[in-house]
Amino acid sequence: MFDLIIKNGMIVNAQESHLADLAVTGGKIMEIAPEIQEPASMTIDAEGKYVLPGLVDARTHFSKAREGLDPAVELAQGSRAALFGGVTSILEEVDFTAETKNFTELLRHAQDLMDGHCYTDYSFHGRYQKLDSSFLDELQNMAERGISSLNATLCGPEALGTEDLSRIFVCGAAAGTLICIHPESEEAIASLEKVLVQNHLTSPYYHAISRPNLTEAQAVAQSLSAAAAAGDAPIYLQQITCRESLAQIRAARARGQRNIHVETCTHYLLLNNLLSTKEDSGARYVVNPPLRSPADNRALWEALSSGLIQCLASDHYGYSSREKENPRPNEKWDFRHCPPGLPGVRHRLDLLYHYGVGENRLSIERLVAVCSSNPARIFGLYPRKGLLAPGSDADIVIYDAELSQRLSELHGGSDFCPYAGWRLQGGVSSVLLRGKLLVDRGALLEEKARGIFLPREKSILDADTML
Repeated sequence: MFDLIIKNGMIVNAQESHLADLAVTGGKIMEIAPEIQEPASMTIDAEGKYVLPGLVDARTHFSKAREGLDPAVELAQGSRAALFGGVTSILEEVDFTAETKNFTELLRHAQDLMDGHCYTDYSFHGRYQKLDSSFLDELQNMAERGISSLNATLCGPEALGTEDLSRIFVCGAAAGTLICIHPESEEAIASLEKVLVQNHLTSPYYHAISRPNLTEAQAVAQSLSAAAAAGDAPIYLQQITCRESLAQIRAARARGQRNIHVETCTHYLLLNNLLSTKEDSGARYVVNPPLRSPADNRALWEALSSGLIQCLASDHYGYSSREKENPRPNEKWDFRHCPPGLPGVRHRLDLLYHYGVGENRLSIERLVAVCSSNPARIFGLYPRKGLLAPGSDADIVIYDAELSQRLSELHGGSDFCPYAGWRLQGGVSSVLLRGKLLVDRGALLEEKARGIFLPREKSILDADTML
């Protein structure tokens, strides 16, 4: 007898979709067949609905430390919102603190926080801190503990210099670690910021002016060149937003650079820079890189459809409207002090279905590729995650294309939603995590946070086979 059978659903993987039944026992998918006759302890009828692999969100910030807030509470709220949105696995970005001097301490601290508070399964990205004689050992230690990716940035206080950018790819390739780059040029941004601040131009609108498309494209070109010089070392470009960056990626691939993987985020597809001009709410839309033009929105949709972009992440931050609009209560608002980031994990699937599949920009299979199977492959979770097949975890989303909804303000720990009031066609019906039905028709069936740590393998990085 099976634990569970899902009957009559449209089984969707990145490669194909077909009508079938799906059987689960012990948290694993046991069988997929046109008709499964064996009995089960529980049966779900998914007729007329899609059956999708649980989503994998490649970058979240649920546990980010914020003044006056309990990270465990914020983590629970964010990961619960993720589960309601069909996300069953996350890769959390964690920050070094005064108590965490190296990666071993950081991982221990992060796991202590996640255990019992995270509603999805989880892993972590390593975080670049400094590149010294112990850096390669740290990467290898990470890999042994199941962390096969490292985040680094080209802007801000932790910005990589030119020499360190080259070295980090050499070390990453040697350790089998995927280097993930936030590409914005520190030098160019600092120069523009200085001019704007000197002229008292610090409203939300000028945040985007301080970080134009070319500051991103320059950093993309620099990062691709460093990865190529390190023997075509694997690179993952985060938060790509604009046409100029896409042109740099196309040019690198045309030169024969293979191990390039590219991410964008939901807000870069659907929101644009006109929002920053709103006097009453422009501060809410401050994000790095900034929101771009409608022409950039269109270019990103095309790149997501064609395969130039392989992953769609939420990059979720749970900042409140107060944190965004009044970051320093006794000072004039200044874009340099506004915490950058947007909530987005709850409706990533709904938005991509409505505006992607519903408007014929993407197939349902492509949606599964960019939200589930590709991030699972790139970050060493496949085929355990990101696939509906015997032996894979029974992380399953039953999705109802006939469901209509209007999005609300409440969103993953934040008191505002960038998409509030938007009317969408399609919605999550049920979510299973390792075979356990946790969300059904808008209700959380169990308050206990069941997420477990996912040790990861090395990435599956063959660009020719990436979907």
